[in-house]
Amino acid sequence: MKDGDSVTITLKEKFKYLNIKKVHATLCSNNRSDYTSDESFANYRKCRSDELGNDSIDRSASPFVNKYNRVNCVNKCIKNNDIAFLINLAGKDETLRSTVDSADKNCFAVNLYKKGKCVCLGVACNYRSKSHAQKIVSGLKSYVEYCVRNNNSEPVKLLIHCREGKDRTGFVCALLFMLCGASYNEVLDDYMKTYENYYSITKESDPDKYNAIKDTKFDDFVDYLLYSYAEKGSAVRTQGDFHAVAVNYLKYGGMSEDQIATLKRLFCTVS
Repeated sequence: MKDGDSVTITLKEKFKYLNIKKVHATLCSNNRSDYTSDESFANYRKCRSDELGNDSIDRSASPFVNKYNRVNCVNKCIKNNDIAFLINLAGKDETLRSTVDSADKNCFAVNLYKKGKCVCLGVACNYRSKSHAQKIVSGLKSYVEYCVRNNNSEPVKLLIHCREGKDRTGFVCALLFMLCGASYNEVLDDYMKTYENYYSITKESDPDKYNAIKDTKFDDFVDYLLYSYAEKGSAVRTQGDFHAVAVNYLKYGGMSEDQIATLKRLFCTVS
């Protein structure tokens, strides 16, 4: 578009976004006593499926930023699960570096950062941009290089997080599920667990909100990946398509075939 162009905007469907608006207006508690477990409060869980093995990937809210009063609980979870490497999607290295010196010396995540076992990517929520792909790939490459250099090319326990462990973390974990050939429902179940943890929204408890989140958030980025990175002539939600999508997206972000093969070997139960 250029200056002087005219635009007409029309409404395609009334109330299409209403349920999502209601979801965003729903506030979750920041008090541990309102949750059934440390894991649900920290939005902490293992990424598990038949295809994604080795018990190597966990995800959570931030162990650094205490805006939602979750830092202590997240650090307790990552310590209990022997996390050895962090991919921090939300924070920038220069910002974190300026705060760790004054942080609690017993903070497990801070100690990992000080030992060079944390990469900070500063990823925005714009998964359609090339810089988004490049930053994600740089973080995964750092993890691969760490395993090769320090653990005889065997996986170490990885935690992926952003601020709430919701959208940016959900995208990256979905990508890794896809790389290993997980099904649509396996990827969806992992993504939607966040909304159960924070808002008690499940397919059974509130199908309208559940489906609204699935349709406008989860399916939005899944379909973007399919139609942008699936093999030519194929763009359906199959496990074969998902694997091809993940490989092509990682290549788009700058990962070589050898690096992708190593990443698969670290995470996937099948080659």
